[in-house]
Amino acid sequence: MSIMLWDSFLQNLAAKIDGNYIGLLSLDFPYPNNSNIYWMAVFRNYQCQGVGCKLVEAAYSLVITARTMTVETLSPNVSDENYLKTYKFYESCGFEPLFNLKPQDYKWNMVYMMKNLNQIHQNRPEKYS
Repeated sequence: MSIMLWDSFLQNLAAKIDGNYIGLLSLDFPYPNNSNIYWMAVFRNYQCQGVGCKLVEAAYSLVITARTMTVETLSPNVSDENYLKTYKFYESCGFEPLFNLKPQDYKWNMVYMMKNLNQIHQNRPEKYS
């Protein structure tokens, strides 16, 4: 499996096996000290095989000044089986829930999750810090 980066408004990472794209992570930087997983997906038949973890780990390498990484997903209170798996995935990557929010005119409750990246920055070679 290879992870590729290409430039756009967002920093995009793609996972590829045997010439086929199997996953994507789009990262944006809404504030100088924050990076945000804007969108992420892995084809169902490649889930639970480490592809998502590799994409998130590759995203850490794109973060130079941000000290946190955030992501938004459905709250576990919504009881949607697929999004509960998504929530558990981000938890397994070290993200912690910050708060729940139900946007106006939105059907579902959302949860905002955050991972502190200070430890990652401390373990980087000096030229990347």
